[in-house]
Amino acid sequence: MIFDFNNDIDIIYALDYFIKRDSNNLKIYNPSNFNFDLNDLDNLYRKYVTENEIKEIENIGNFANKAIYVLNNKINIEEYDKFNDYFNKFKIREQIKKDILSNLGLKKLDLNYLENFYKKKLYNKIYIYMTPFVSGAFGIKKDDCFYIILGIKFNEEKNKYTACGTLVPKIIHELSHPIVDEYLENIECNLKDNLLKENCYNENQLGELIVRVLEILLSSKFLGKNYYEWALNVQDSFGFTNVRKIFDIIGDEIDKINDLDMFFKVLLQKDVIKYDI
Repeated sequence: MIFDFNNDIDIIYALDYFIKRDSNNLKIYNPSNFNFDLNDLDNLYRKYVTENEIKEIENIGNFANKAIYVLNNKINIEEYDKFNDYFNKFKIREQIKKDILSNLGLKKLDLNYLENFYKKKLYNKIYIYMTPFVSGAFGIKKDDCFYIILGIKFNEEKNKYTACGTLVPKIIHELSHPIVDEYLENIECNLKDNLLKENCYNENQLGELIVRVLEILLSSKFLGKNYYEWALNVQDSFGFTNVRKIFDIIGDEIDKINDLDMFFKVLLQKDVIKYDI
C-alpha cells in the first residue's frame, strides 16, 4: 500500500469546504474543525476562484464523484498553479504521514490474505491519498489500481493525526467497494425481503451492506474478536442492524469463508440473498 498525498484531491475538497461554508451548507463529510490555519488558503479561494468555477465544482456532484473526477481530470480553475504551490508547501503533511504509518493495526493487515480472498493483485496497486479536508473515505478503481481517499482528523486525546474511523477497517471497507461493485455487475441478485428495510443508506443497499459485513469479517481476522463485537455495536448504532443479522444467519459457516466466491455462496445458501429471475 502506498500512502501519499494528492494535491488535486486536497484542492477540490478544500474548495468544496469553502463553497459550502460560505453558503452555510456544510455537509456530513465536510470537516467541522481544523487544527491548522486556513487563512492563506481562504485568501487564495476568495481572490482567485470565480463564480463560474464555483458552479463547475458544485456540478461535479458529491464527495465520491469529486474524487473520481479528480483522478480522471485536471481541476479546471484558471489559477490552479497557486493552489498547487500552496499544497506543495503544506507543512502538516509530514506529520500526518508519520502519525498514520505509526498505527499499530497496519502491521497486522495481511495483504497476502486480502489478495487470496479477493483474487486480485493488490501489491503496489493500492494508493491511499490522505486529506484533512474531508471527514470520510471513498474507494475507487482505475486502470487495475485501487485508490482510497482517506479523511484525516487531529485526535486531541491521542495528540496525533488519525483516520476518520478505525484505520484498518476503513481501508478494507473502501478497498471492498469497487471490488464488490464489480462482482455484483456479473451476478443478478438482491437481498431477501426480510433484510431490505432498515434505517441506513437507501441507495445501493445490497452493495453497502455486503461491504460492511466484509469489513468486519476481514478486519476481525487481523484485529481479533474484541474488534468483532465492538464493530457490530458500531454498525447497530449507525442503523445498519442487518449487519449483525447476517452474521447471526451465517453462524458457524463463517469459518468456511476464505474467498469472495465462498462468501456469496454462503449468503445464497443461508437465504441472505436471492438471484433475480
